[in-house]
Amino acid sequence: MYAFAHQVDVTGHINGDLICFAQAVRVSGVVDGNLRAGANNVTVTGTVERNVMLWNETFNLDSSGKIGRSLTAGGETLTLDGKIGRDFLGFAESTTISGFIGGSLRETGQFSLDHFRRGN
Repeated sequence: MYAFAHQVDVTGHINGDLICFAQAVRVSGVVDGNLRAGANNVTVTGTVERNVMLWNETFNLDSSGKIGRSLTAGGETLTLDGKIGRDFLGFAESTTISGFIGGSLRETGQFSLDHFRRGN
């Protein structure tokens, strides 16, 4: 699915990838494939089954949010409270990690780890 809008809200189920350019993106439902976004603000409270790649100002992976595979993100502020199944690669001015990362962690910029859990 391709979306070009001021605001993109995914509350249902997308079978496949979501590629979007928007001011604000919110995924509270399920994306079976990958999420690729260029947006000002991105929030994931639902599930992205595969990979997430985004360039944005702020990204928030809520404590109920889940990324099945890897997250690659660039932005000003990244907040990761949920679960990332595999690797995290971040390019941000500020990153806060208090969730779970199942694979490797690579980050540039300032970051803090608060109750961070890492898989094997």
